[in-house]
Amino acid sequence: MHKTAWSDAFEMECEARILKVVSAPQASAEKKREFSALLSLVLGHIDRFSARSWLPEDEAASVALCVVARLERENYKNLAEFTRRAVEERAAGRRPSFEGWLRKLSKWEILNRLNKLSVSGLLPNDERGAEIIDNKAASQSLPLEKLIRMQRQKLEHTLLEEAVKHLDDRQRTAVVLYWEGKSNQTEDGKRREQTRALYEDIRERLGLDSAVAAKELVRGARQKLDFWLERLMQAEGAGR
Repeated sequence: MHKTAWSDAFEMECEARILKVVSAPQASAEKKREFSALLSLVLGHIDRFSARSWLPEDEAASVALCVVARLERENYKNLAEFTRRAVEERAAGRRPSFEGWLRKLSKWEILNRLNKLSVSGLLPNDERGAEIIDNKAASQSLPLEKLIRMQRQKLEHTLLEEAVKHLDDRQRTAVVLYWEGKSNQTEDGKRREQTRALYEDIRERLGLDSAVAAKELVRGARQKLDFWLERLMQAEGAGR
């Protein structure tokens, strides 16, 4: 994946590419090509932002997908907004930063996922887990994001209680075992071996045919939980 150090020259290259995305005709092949070119520049950096959080590898990958979806949403509305603000900042004698804007967007997605996992009980509640979350997530969050987390905590807890009802007992058990196992993994360069052992443990505890079956059960349960959370959040928003 293409990744260049984020220098002043790279910032200017990204902003020039954003302008091409925004300026291209609506719903055109040109617009899609320019957006793809922009992604080829910044995807590695988005991965870097999410890799520094307390999230498993697959969750960090989901963060990148969510950030890309936000950039693409409503015919690249957010990119158009960044361009408008960049013009205003330059007029006020300030330097706009797409890197800072993108980092903030990534952190918001990271925080949103940590909140969902925390209030659902799928993150460790021991002192070690709490310390990791505090040091690698909350301490990196912007004040506004911390405020959002506090305001949304009660609502998300209620929605999660509803979402969890759509998991059967085996799915719920598998996901809890998965997160407990992840929280106990060590930083010794043997993550893959530890993850394979984790799925083998889930297989044994639930009486599944294979570790692959255990992995698919966990994946399906988490996807189902995400689906219902998103659906319930949309319903909540529509009802306001």
